[in-house]
Amino acid sequence: MVSSIFYVALVFICVALTILAVQQLSDGAKYKFRYKVLNYLGVNDHQKSKLIFNQLLIYFGFPIIIPVMISMVISFKLNQIMLMGTQIQSNNYSFFGLALVLFLIVYGMYFSVTYINFKRNVEIK
Repeated sequence: MVSSIFYVALVFICVALTILAVQQLSDGAKYKFRYKVLNYLGVNDHQKSKLIFNQLLIYFGFPIIIPVMISMVISFKLNQIMLMGTQIQSNNYSFFGLALVLFLIVYGMYFSVTYINFKRNVEIK
């Protein structure tokens, strides 16, 4: 049962991240003009890359702050209840930590691909 729920959650995460990535990449034409203006103002490529990274970090970062905090509280409470009922000796943080690491790996892959493609879309030629 847990593996099927984890699979459904992974599918929903991938759908949500795909929507985030496609929305950012579809706005590339608008941002291309803005980064071209920055190029005329003397901003070098390293600074533009840093700006793109910060822009995407904010765009991808804010949607996970509150859900991670809420799921942490819920997970700790449910783990306490489950561990009390089964008498298993385990750390409450291990279950949430593993799930969070797996989530951040998938999230990081989507962020990286979006960052690379976004940089390519706004590249000044």
